[in-house]
Amino acid sequence: LDTPAPEIILKRKDGLLKAMSKISREDNVDEVMLFVVDILRQESTLLIPNDNIRKISEKSFGEESNSDFVKLPGIVSRKKQIIPNIKI
Repeated sequence: LDTPAPEIILKRKDGLLKAMSKISREDNVDEVMLFVVDILRQESTLLIPNDNIRKISEKSFGEESNSDFVKLPGIVSRKKQIIPNIKI
């Protein structure tokens, strides 16, 4: 989700985290990943709804987090930086 105002989206983080788990069950997919891309600060925030996404984030981007999100400085391109780096 690209936005110049990520704080508006991230205020709804708790609801988004719950929705991500629900969507993965309903759509019968292993996981749902949501990146909130701050186009002004040139960074992304990856929401972390569970330990599996936490592990994927650490492997893929080298950033550890003990929270339900992780900041990824410089990561803004879905096609060039996010998808090619996903490691499961």
